Amino acid sequence: DTNGDDIPDMYQIKVTYKGENGTVDITDPVYVTLYKDGHYATAEEGGVGYLAEDQIAKAKANPGYNQESESWNPTKPVANETGLTKDTNYVISFTENGEVTIQYVPDSEDHGSTTNTPDRVKPATGTPKGSVAMAKEGWAFVNWTKGDSVVSWDKELKPEDVEKENGIYVDATYVANFAEDTNGD
Repeated sequence: DTNGDDIPDMYQIKVTYKGENGTVDITDPVYVTLYKDGHYATAEEGGVGYLAEDQIAKAKANPGYNQESESWNPTKPVANETGLTKDTNYVISFTENGEVTIQYVPDSEDHGSTTNTPDRVKPATGTPKGSVAMAKEGWAFVNWTKGDSVVSWDKELKPEDVEKENGIYVDATYVANFAEDTNGD
C-alpha cells in the first residue's frame, strides 16, 4: 500500500499534474480507487475510477502567458464523470501573450535619432534589441530615460538595460536625451 490509505495498490491508479508555462495547485500524486459493481476491481477486471472535484488541479498561467489559453493533455477530466483506468499524467499548458512594443525615441527629432524602434518582443521569452542614440550636429547625447528614471548613461542602450516588470517585458518607451553642444566636443 504505497500511499498508506489501506486500499491495495492493484485497485488504484495514480494521477499527476504538471504545468507548462504555468503552475498547478496539486503537486503530489492523487490516488484514485477503481470500482466495478460497487467493489474494488483492477483495470483488467473492468474497474473504473473517477476524480472528485478537489482532486482536479487548478492551473495558473505564469506572467506573460494567457490564462484563457489553458490547454489540457489529455483532455481535462470532469469530476465524477471522466472514467479513468490507468495512471494518468495531465499536462496543463499556456501560450505566451502577444508581443509588446518597446519604443526608443529621441527627446526631439531635431536633436538626434535612435535605432531599432519599434522593437517588438514576446513578453516572457523575447529579447529586446536595445538601441543606439545618435546626436545630430550641434547636439550631444546625455542619457537614456524611462519615465523620470535614468536607465543608462551610455549611447548604446543594451538589451539588459531594457527593464522587465514582474519578470516580463511590457510596452515601454525609452527616451534618448540630448543637450546642445556648442563647442563641438
